[in-house]
Amino acid sequence: MFSAPGESLSVHRIFNGVTEARPTIPLQWLINEPVWVDQWPLTNEKIRALNDLVQEQLQQGHIVPTTSPWNTPVFVIKKKSGKWRLLHDLRQINAVIESMGALQPGLPSPTMIPANWPIIVMDLKDCFFTIPLASQDCPRFAFSVPSINNSEPMQRYHWTVLPQGMKNSPTICQIYVARALSGVREQYPQILIYHYMDDILIAGASVDNIQLVVKDTVQALQKFGLEVAPEKVQKELPWRYLGWKIMEHAVEPQRVALKWEVSTLNDVQRILGAINWVRPLLGITNDTLQPLFDLLRGDSALDSKRILTPEAKEALAHIEQAIQSRQAHRVHDRYGLQLYIINTITQPLALLGQWVATNNDPLLLIEWVFLPYQPVKTITTRVEMFAMLIRKGRKRAVQLREQGPRWIPARCVRPALEKENQEDTDKPALANDMGTADADDHNSSEPHVNDNLEQ
Repeated sequence: MFSAPGESLSVHRIFNGVTEARPTIPLQWLINEPVWVDQWPLTNEKIRALNDLVQEQLQQGHIVPTTSPWNTPVFVIKKKSGKWRLLHDLRQINAVIESMGALQPGLPSPTMIPANWPIIVMDLKDCFFTIPLASQDCPRFAFSVPSINNSEPMQRYHWTVLPQGMKNSPTICQIYVARALSGVREQYPQILIYHYMDDILIAGASVDNIQLVVKDTVQALQKFGLEVAPEKVQKELPWRYLGWKIMEHAVEPQRVALKWEVSTLNDVQRILGAINWVRPLLGITNDTLQPLFDLLRGDSALDSKRILTPEAKEALAHIEQAIQSRQAHRVHDRYGLQLYIINTITQPLALLGQWVATNNDPLLLIEWVFLPYQPVKTITTRVEMFAMLIRKGRKRAVQLREQGPRWIPARCVRPALEKENQEDTDKPALANDMGTADADDHNSSEPHVNDNLEQ
């Protein structure tokens, strides 16, 4: 079936109505000598909480008693709700496991869901705890539960499902869920299915189409022991998926809170990380981010001191306004992507968009493309920047859509300053010499894209 060479089988799976073994993916180990790290001392309160949590996991079949020669510590933390959470310190175990690597270099873009297509979003319930570990690997994820005042020997257990904190658990989860969905993808090639970790989005041209697909998807997941969380099924707009809010025609970020309290380099990096996630869809340019990039200079220690400059505060205010007010568009399924090159004062940028003449607002903003803030060379000409953008934009368009982009440079490359245009004879040559592919497909009334970018 789905088992690849070297895969083992666990003892629970329902397939075609028959209980069979579910395929599992064995880990590759760098050593075979057991790793033993003594259990840390815990307070009496935490030992009681740990015992309660262990009993829950035991009843659910996530752990079993063991005599394994491997051991790493466990501990508990109290959540804001007052409930306790069990954590397993697997750092020493992760150090001796061969990394599988990431399978998805990025998140699926919600802008590629055609406008007006109905959507259903589903979350998988306790995904890691429904995916079995390979039987030969289970004993290596053992832990000990101490007793109060050492009144009895420690109870020992090991995991039978993917442990939280094991470095390959996310990758195994992706592989496992992808296999469960593979048959549905083949059966319904016209349906759009996004899968990232335990989040699944299904979209189609009509409600009737996706309702049948959702039913078959749930059944396929159940055959692999995966369970959809009923309370997290979204059938009506706005749909929330991977941090985005998806409307009928547009996409905008869910609430993104930017931390203004900056005292260290790490704080600045966190802010830029949050912004970097939304900027391709909201058009937050390098020029806007420059005061924040400037704060990265200096001491590279994460705890080194940083203070927000007035320019950085102004940039943050501008970015917060952009997050609250800007949107990207869902793609029109009958139109191709177009790569617009936009020439600004400091460096050009690009837009992957669509021109739908029948719309009241014909220009659809699908995704912005930016050059690196730090140039790869000390001196980079404007023509080289254009070439870099074209390569990057085309590559991104192929990632988003197999057809790639339609490029109309002669109409869309417009120098920002007449003086700069006069001094640099290469720029008009670029527009004249690089062709106007598919230019006949576009209405001559198209505006300059520069007019749609806040500068």
